[in-house]
Amino acid sequence: MAGDMNSRRVRVNAESVGKTFYQRAGKGQTTEVSALKDVSFSVNEKEIVGLVGPSGCGKSTILGLAAGLIFPSKGRILIDGEKVIGPNEKIGFMLQKDLLLPWKTIIQNVELGQKIRGVPREIRREKALGLLKKYGLAEFCLKYPSQLSGGMRQRVSLARTLVIDPEILLLDEPFSALDYQTRLILQQDVYNILREQEKTVIFITHDIGEAITISDRVLVMSRRPGRIKMSIDIDMPHGLDLMKRRKSKEYGDYYQLIWDNLDIPLGS
Repeated sequence: MAGDMNSRRVRVNAESVGKTFYQRAGKGQTTEVSALKDVSFSVNEKEIVGLVGPSGCGKSTILGLAAGLIFPSKGRILIDGEKVIGPNEKIGFMLQKDLLLPWKTIIQNVELGQKIRGVPREIRREKALGLLKKYGLAEFCLKYPSQLSGGMRQRVSLARTLVIDPEILLLDEPFSALDYQTRLILQQDVYNILREQEKTVIFITHDIGEAITISDRVLVMSRRPGRIKMSIDIDMPHGLDLMKRRKSKEYGDYYQLIWDNLDIPLGS
């Protein structure tokens, strides 16, 4: 797996990235918060890379930088060799909360990105409905978000992200708001979709097991200011079956390796 990934072109490249935020401290004073320091990594075409690390280590900051929503204080991030200077149509960003518009129907929510891009109504409606059918949500297309379960809302959120056909997906803890059973089911569903569509993915999770089973590679981050402590290639048996992967010996070995390097002090 690692050898195959190394032969593919680099889609995302972070070069010595640092990020400092400035906060008001009263009486005209400001304080500096160093979120990231000297972060370098690359993500290859069709690769799924998981980011794990202590809370506050800068994982979400990395996604914001890659999406062009914020900018580095030092270094740079490249998408297909070009410096990120703002939002990029190649990027799809799915947040932890589904953020569906409550006054719009499910199909209207899925269509939204295409509507903003000026896609004609008939074309965007056909594409949105096709995705909803594929994800088992067609019968709910005229419902409103409040009428759907948490897992169904996350599927809708994923459909809304994928309907614009992004080449690179940034996922910020997409399963964390769900109960454990729904989370496992949706992990498998999303994993199948990502593999089928051959997306390049960076995703954040606090769940080590989730990172191991879904990722081709896991990047372990240090405490703030965040840096990449370790890059772990995940070579797991059982193909696409995430539950079988969780039961393998390799899973336990990877889990222990990541846990030992998470830099989380006891009692935190």
